[in-house]
Amino acid sequence: MFAKYTYKANAAQGNVLNDIALLLTGTTNKALLSADCVQASTEIIAVNPAGWSLFDAAAGTNKKCLSAPCANGGTKYVVLSTATSGYVYLPLYESWNAVTHAGTNVTNGSETSTTMAPPVNLTLGGTLLIGATERYLVMSGYTAAGWMANGAVIIGEREPVDPWDTVAAGYPVSVHGTALSLATGGNYFYAPRLKGASSDYTGSSAIYCAATAALNSSGAPPCPTQMARDANFQPVYPLFPISLTGYHSSLGYVHQGGRLLGDLYATTSGVGTTGDELPVGADIYCIAKAGASAALAFPKF
Repeated sequence: MFAKYTYKANAAQGNVLNDIALLLTGTTNKALLSADCVQASTEIIAVNPAGWSLFDAAAGTNKKCLSAPCANGGTKYVVLSTATSGYVYLPLYESWNAVTHAGTNVTNGSETSTTMAPPVNLTLGGTLLIGATERYLVMSGYTAAGWMANGAVIIGEREPVDPWDTVAAGYPVSVHGTALSLATGGNYFYAPRLKGASSDYTGSSAIYCAATAALNSSGAPPCPTQMARDANFQPVYPLFPISLTGYHSSLGYVHQGGRLLGDLYATTSGVGTTGDELPVGADIYCIAKAGASAALAFPKF
């Protein structure tokens, strides 16, 4: 599912929250959204279903917990929150209790860092770009100040590789980051919990680094600055599958985190700007740009 959701000036926090939740849980009829939705400029494309379910409608004031299944049998838990003025926070948890309305092992920065949350301006109105299937959730925000500086929030799911990395062993495959996580220079994806050699890591220590085929020993970043070539050797923007590798100075072993699932790709950092379309064959991808450093391409279908 892809949605370009536009909300009116002086929109209510609760209405924007409910509209986002409806989009992520399968609503495709704009008429079912709140009166604060600008229907004329709101777009919903649902060739692929959104894939998320409402898990806890009472997760807190202006908060709702959504869940989505993982390919390996686990579950992703995300709390949508418009409780903090100016942002939509999307904290990712390892687990969530719908009775106590509390979660365990929230990913680093996802519920507190303004650089990891799409901006909103309820006073003047604005736009949110939302992409989702049961494999991922991507969201960016546009206000009078421009697009989200870090491109978009990415809640993804990695395909585990290591033999110990199983549901039975209890390690989550969900990760949280932004488009800037695809850049070099200390930018990461974060897991709710990561296995250490002697004890598990959580918080700021549960780190994954992004890697693509563009990354090489000469120091090229995951999002290259140069373009690829088509069959006629004309320049085209490449789509690089994103892989994750465990990173920590004291991890004590090599951890193959696995590739991100769900048609999420890194592309040339010079491509357009956030919200631009990138045609690839018969498919259209939407761009989420983090400055001049990194760019994510996610499905607009």
